[in-house]
Amino acid sequence: MKSRALLCFLAFWSLRSIWSEPMFKENFSSGKCLGNLQRLEILQGKVSLQQANLLKNGSFEDSDKTPVGFYLYDSRGGQLVTDIAYHGKNSVFLSQPTSLYVHPTNFAAVRKEVEWYVVSAWVKTDFPAEKPEEILTQLRVWGNNQEKKHTQVVAASIAGNHDWVRLVQPIKVKPETAFIHCDIKFILPEKQESQGRLWIDGVQIEEGKRPTEFTEKYYRQGIYTSPVITLTRPKGKITWEGETPEHTGVEVRWRAGKQEVDLKESEWTRWNPAKTVSFSASGEQYFQVQVRLVSRDRGLVSPGLVCLIVE
Repeated sequence: MKSRALLCFLAFWSLRSIWSEPMFKENFSSGKCLGNLQRLEILQGKVSLQQANLLKNGSFEDSDKTPVGFYLYDSRGGQLVTDIAYHGKNSVFLSQPTSLYVHPTNFAAVRKEVEWYVVSAWVKTDFPAEKPEEILTQLRVWGNNQEKKHTQVVAASIAGNHDWVRLVQPIKVKPETAFIHCDIKFILPEKQESQGRLWIDGVQIEEGKRPTEFTEKYYRQGIYTSPVITLTRPKGKITWEGETPEHTGVEVRWRAGKQEVDLKESEWTRWNPAKTVSFSASGEQYFQVQVRLVSRDRGLVSPGLVCLIVE
């Protein structure tokens, strides 16, 4: 990263350069990145977040015989099934009082600037008609510190219901909370232990207070838009330098216009992941660049942008 930064620093002063993001000059001596997604910030640019399920395999579709990313407190009382499901084709079936837990490797990492998280799960029960209120499904939401020890817990319960219903529990995280996870507990009266059944599907942890439609997708992006650049020649290239860990990426696109006001009406080119992107803007005088930082990593690993040059 240091050698790349030095090259960019030299290029910043090159006479060949049409424009370079000036914050690179300011950040170079301190070794800072121009932008990353760790705090969902990138320069002074626009940042957007697509709502994401922070749990892997929330609908158990990536499972064969056991629910990957989860575990059963008592495996004798539960199993993965394919005949009934809310989302996809798989669900977890509990036939005895037991709990389905999120595995520690599947805990959702907390971002310090996010105050609220919400956990939800779709559940369906089958039970005798007598006293369905005695049959409970409980969703417990846990907050853990860096050592993955409990710092807080909140819970929501619902009585027996033959239709798919959604259990929802928000949690306001404490400063020491670093991870969120949950368990879903099946509670039966002793006399009915062999007469109740529970199906679980669509388990989801999201940022915010309200759940959205269930999704398996995880996608976070930050978009930086350059100021309007005056072109000194019709052809050139856009170059960026940075780091792209696995499941992350950096992409570039541009637009041009005869007048500065025309830029708002000009169409952007397609996003291009190449580190050097050539452009041709014959007859155009004004130019603008966008850089998109993308992460599909659930541990919040971010790409890093060190410099951006138009030359």
